[in-house]
Amino acid sequence: MILVREVDEIEKIVKDSYHYAKSGKPGPVVIDLPMDVQVNSGKYKNINPEIFKNRYDEERHLSIGQCKIFFDFIGFIPKTVIVYWWWLNNPVASEQVREFNRKFNIPSINSLMGKGILLEMLSLNP
Repeated sequence: MILVREVDEIEKIVKDSYHYAKSGKPGPVVIDLPMDVQVNSGKYKNINPEIFKNRYDEERHLSIGQCKIFFDFIGFIPKTVIVYWWWLNNPVASEQVREFNRKFNIPSINSLMGKGILLEMLSLNP
């Protein structure tokens, strides 16, 4: 949820939210417009929506060192469960998560915001 605090933020937030909703795994974006913002008037700035277009398309990867730390850490935990959060909820990351689960067979769940990352019909939990 995005809270609009000032009337001058509305245009930027709406245009940015549109691109966010279309990126990754498309879905809704909640914009909270408090009454004090709704009753005020502001100036339309005609912000070019293209500046938000590629903002959410970047892929993020762990470095080789970070991966080694992660796998060393998992090896020391007797009962590992991985919880996947919303930031992995895009088509590329979701498929990589599913591949990771198939390869290592580690029990995992997703948060409510991460719903859709794991295929709920496939039980990969041992």
